[in-house]
Amino acid sequence: MPKIHPKNWRQKFIPSQAVCMSIFSRRPAGAGQRNYMNSFFPVGTRSLLFGVHLFWFHPLMVAWAWWRLYGFPRDPRLWMSFFLHDLGYWGKPDMDGTAGEQHVELGAAIMGRLFGPAWKNFTLGHSRYYAQHLGLLPSRLCMADKYSFVLESRTFYLWRACLSGEINEYLAHRHHGKYAVMGPTTYSAEQRADLLAWHTELAEYLRRYVLLHAHLATPEPKG
Repeated sequence: MPKIHPKNWRQKFIPSQAVCMSIFSRRPAGAGQRNYMNSFFPVGTRSLLFGVHLFWFHPLMVAWAWWRLYGFPRDPRLWMSFFLHDLGYWGKPDMDGTAGEQHVELGAAIMGRLFGPAWKNFTLGHSRYYAQHLGLLPSRLCMADKYSFVLESRTFYLWRACLSGEINEYLAHRHHGKYAVMGPTTYSAEQRADLLAWHTELAEYLRRYVLLHAHLATPEPKG
């Protein structure tokens, strides 16, 4: 099992959970009042603009992950899928809920319009839920997407997740959402409340998942 890294100078730059309760995550003061900031600036949009799915940075991490797993991505259509696959988070009120799960449809539709139905299904397959719905194995894009979490800077990731407010949803789904299958760890209750423990736990789970499934994933269309 993964171990918590000893404290060092880098941890001074890790945001605290208090910081993660950003302005976007605060409840309105009055009961029944509407959170207008979240209504007009939803978490999916924030994720793309400055959060976990930062529109210019996350695709580059996915490309790096692909390079590590399958070799350098020479097909320009792959690069298009890296930049388009998460575009559907724009305007979504949640990340892992019913609306968030549908984020794959926009990028897949664009890929299908540009390059045909095989590329549409390939892009849809970056979601394990959609791949199952299509009766397919998850695509290699799914593996690169998951592995990018393992490769990128933990500090930069956590700051983006906290600033956008999406970290609160991820932590809430820690044991009851789609990553609940991670199972028990050796962390104490105190450690499990820590952002570093959460990130280390998820990174190790995704690392194991990708190593086990990368060779089984549906490859990109040829021709």
